[in-house]
Amino acid sequence: MHILKLILIGIVLGIANLIPGVSGGTMAAVFGIYDSLIELIGLNVKKIIAMRKFWIPLAIGIASGILIFSKLINRFLQLYPSAALWFFMGIILGSLPFIASETCKKMRLPCCDTGTNGEKCGRESESLSTDNGRPFAVKVRYISAVLSLVIAFAFMLVMKYTNRSQFTNEAQTVLTASLSIKLFIFTALAAAAMIIPGISGSFLMVVFGTYNTVIRAVADLNIAILIPVALGAAAGLLGGAALIRALLKRFPAQTYAVILGLVAGSLTVLYPGLPAQNELILSIALFIAGTAASYTSSRT
Repeated sequence: MHILKLILIGIVLGIANLIPGVSGGTMAAVFGIYDSLIELIGLNVKKIIAMRKFWIPLAIGIASGILIFSKLINRFLQLYPSAALWFFMGIILGSLPFIASETCKKMRLPCCDTGTNGEKCGRESESLSTDNGRPFAVKVRYISAVLSLVIAFAFMLVMKYTNRSQFTNEAQTVLTASLSIKLFIFTALAAAAMIIPGISGSFLMVVFGTYNTVIRAVADLNIAILIPVALGAAAGLLGGAALIRALLKRFPAQTYAVILGLVAGSLTVLYPGLPAQNELILSIALFIAGTAASYTSSRT
């Protein structure tokens, strides 16, 4: 059951990374695997082997989501763009209680859980919040975390009102030296951004003008073009994950507050307005399904 769950999460991550404006990092935070994913991405072979039961089914799901659904997602976005965005908004909304609870723990605030576990966690948080009798350090942590959350949310509002590039760049199907360099550099930047919740790697590829080329190469299995894309993605993921690991280790409260702000703010970025009449029922159904699925997954 755990393996099937990871495969399904991987499929969602794969699909999310195909849609400009939807963040793969957000989806990882939504399903509670963000910390594990960041810990995994690196050159530590022993850790990779030890975590194989986590990343193998996840990788199968991601690859399946990208390879199987690339053409379908492209078509669905053309036919029902609003409904697709409402589905991902539902997934994000259902995850917010879990991410907020995790942020509380990192900030060492009383937990939001209920029952005996919540009471125990609350007592632990109370004892931790003293920081060995340093109230000033506690205040600094709280204030800096709240400011981090607000700034992250404000950043997403800026993203919403920034003019987005359109999908007008023609897909290139023949690999050249200049295209190889362009794909490697821009994919590395997009991959590094992709693991940050709220930042869409595919949206940056739209901005860089490489989105149509890459999505066409994936759909057609154009191996020549996919090689520099894969190399760039690997370089970007390794560099981005190293930075996130360092931030989580040194500034866990502030980093998780930023994650919460970015994830919550991504709702404003994704919001497409009220769905048209022909998409209304489908949008509502997908929104409810996405909310229920992510909320249930985050509680298990």
